[in-house]
Amino acid sequence: MNLKTERKVKFWLGTLAKAALVVLIIFKIYDFVTSRKNENKSVESTSDIVEKDTLNRVGEISKEIPSENVSRFMNDPDNNKQKEELVATINPNSISIIIYGVNGIDQQIINHLENTIFQKYDLSATPSKALDYKSALVQGNFSGFSKIKTNYMVAGEVRYTFKKSSLSSNTVSCQINLQFNTYDTTTDTKMRDLSKIIQVNGIGFSQEEAKANAIKKI
Repeated sequence: MNLKTERKVKFWLGTLAKAALVVLIIFKIYDFVTSRKNENKSVESTSDIVEKDTLNRVGEISKEIPSENVSRFMNDPDNNKQKEELVATINPNSISIIIYGVNGIDQQIINHLENTIFQKYDLSATPSKALDYKSALVQGNFSGFSKIKTNYMVAGEVRYTFKKSSLSSNTVSCQINLQFNTYDTTTDTKMRDLSKIIQVNGIGFSQEEAKANAIKKI
């Protein structure tokens, strides 16, 4: 074999080797792409199975819950059923009056308001926790009372100021400053026509007599 023939043989052998390498690379690429597609199909299939299983479980749970309970939950997100039941048992004409004095609840003023301004209403007992929630009640916040069994709530404060009367050295003057607000407990609204700020004066030969005369003017 001469030199020229030998070179041709080497050239074709090199060309065939390169072609074989290219074919091998193409095969590897094809195999890689095919395997990725199969993996994606497998993932999608697994996802479908999980989704179907989840839907089936949700369907089973929904079957276990009575339809009326689901409807009640959807239509009553604030869970007002207990309040509605309580409102239904309240006397629509009932009222509770709480007036705070310097030394606690002022029953004398409460009795007077019951017989005058609120005489058309049925008086309910003063809530047992009234003293503990003075500031809240005066501001119209009844959250501390789980069950208020009265339709209207009156809450306020009273102050008495005594001094010698300018008319006579033997008499005493009493000034009463009374402020109260009335609320509809079923709607949590303030009743402006029954909420008042009152200032009256009374004269007597003693503080008690001057106070009693002032209360009569309320």
